[in-house]
Amino acid sequence: MKRGLLACLLLSTPAFADFNDGLKAYLDKDYQVALSEFTTAAKLGHPNAQFNLGAMYFNGEGVTQDPVQAYAWFSAAADNGFIGAQSTKTQALTLVPKEKLKAATDLAQQRLAQFGKAALTKRLLPVVDVTEDNSPELVVVERKDPRYPNSALIKRLMGFTKIIFDVNEAGGVENARIVDSLPAEVFDKTSLEALSQWRYTPPKDKNGQPIRVHGAKIVLEYRLGGLEVDSNRIQALVTKYNQQALKGDPLASFRKANMMSYLETMEGWRFVESQDGESYNAPELARRHSTRFDSPDDIQFDETSLRTWRFAFRLDPEGHPSHIRLLSGEKESWDSYLQAQLAKKRFFTNGESSPDGLYVINIKKGQRKTYDYVSVKPALASNRQAQQQAMVDAAQGGFSLAQYLVGADLLYGRSCQQDRSKGLEWLTYAAQQGLPEAQELLGLELVSGSKLRQNWAKAKPWLEQASQGGSLLAKRELAKVLATADAAELRDPARAVNLAKEVADKLEDPASLEVLADAWFAKGDKAKARHYLEAALDKAKDRQWPLAHYQQRLAAM
Repeated sequence: MKRGLLACLLLSTPAFADFNDGLKAYLDKDYQVALSEFTTAAKLGHPNAQFNLGAMYFNGEGVTQDPVQAYAWFSAAADNGFIGAQSTKTQALTLVPKEKLKAATDLAQQRLAQFGKAALTKRLLPVVDVTEDNSPELVVVERKDPRYPNSALIKRLMGFTKIIFDVNEAGGVENARIVDSLPAEVFDKTSLEALSQWRYTPPKDKNGQPIRVHGAKIVLEYRLGGLEVDSNRIQALVTKYNQQALKGDPLASFRKANMMSYLETMEGWRFVESQDGESYNAPELARRHSTRFDSPDDIQFDETSLRTWRFAFRLDPEGHPSHIRLLSGEKESWDSYLQAQLAKKRFFTNGESSPDGLYVINIKKGQRKTYDYVSVKPALASNRQAQQQAMVDAAQGGFSLAQYLVGADLLYGRSCQQDRSKGLEWLTYAAQQGLPEAQELLGLELVSGSKLRQNWAKAKPWLEQASQGGSLLAKRELAKVLATADAAELRDPARAVNLAKEVADKLEDPASLEVLADAWFAKGDKAKARHYLEAALDKAKDRQWPLAHYQQRLAAM
């Protein structure tokens, strides 16, 4: 292999995250840094990094030339789908001395057992299932539509923003962050301003207490009346990012996944009509039939507002939808009505179902309190798989935000089979890179024991790091650990009081006041502890939270 082959591969990607840092280091001939970065990504299953490691061992760049190591890493890269790795591993094997052939094949098998496709699927990779969603349900109760920026109106720009955010115990939006947008930055400010004013009905735990939701995702789309977004342009971007992603660029993989998701929402769906109890062949449905449903009288909404929902569902043997799940569109008060109407339908697939039997339907709310059923068609399972794979590619390349998103989806079972062990591993990678969202989520889940095995000793370092980054929630949970941990080495009541007071002064919520009460109790001041617990009860009354928990604690004090 010529050195120019690897250099050609490297030249096309900007420096970003682990893999691209390795590319830059290689071009700068800083081979030790390149070797370290490629090794990190290779162990996550990034095929380009595995190939590049093999190339460095093949060429003796930063390491002693070693065709045995080269053959092993080329074997892993080939197993993970890197084009060209099959021929280069054969080339490397021809350079292995006869007496080392068995060692080469043994090491290759070891690499496959650790970092091959089958091993990665078992240890790290999500299993896609868009009907799977174990995350707490969020229902919008107050919504403010984003303001269309004047600059975008003048230029007739349309596009979207994709946002991740948390919902606190009172239903407010916190920690909102733009994940991706098109055109870049044009709609970011107005999207964040609008979302900050949304309110949700927060889910509750088994005791009826409201709970926080982490890593919720939403796409806000901007369209001008009478105009359609140029889907060909978006498809061209997908192609562009795909070409860059094939060269190993994790940021390109991340943007490819987001653009594919956006493109899916733009597909041209034809309006249809149907009546409860009737059966239609799904592909013919859009061509031959048309109907509307009046909304129930007790549901109120802005009649000038157009909304669209996408539901995924499977068909039972009789053609009735089952496992219905909202794919896009805000969960609001009329979702259950739409879902109930959809459940009454019956469809014939006529052998045109997708490989996994999944279908998607679009439902559009019109301007006269009606719902238009949009054409039903088999879901493109391969497209969903490609989206997930692109996000995983970005995560394997060391892009910390992608690692966080993949980890959170695995932890909560969002669009994939729930696997908390895999989720923990991805979140840990992101947290180790310093991503505050991952540090915070790891700390919170390790404290609560809700999705991960409770371990306050492991939680404390992550909460410390997230607190240094300014997370009030991390400071609150850290104060809880310092005040109430069983292990003496974790306790520090004086520091707990300072942290809890800072958080309670800013958030003024029942949970923070309760932690402040715990901190004062740990410090030996029962009077202050009772005072703040009573304040927590009063705040809970104001917010109409369940009161039994606070009343029981006061009675026991």
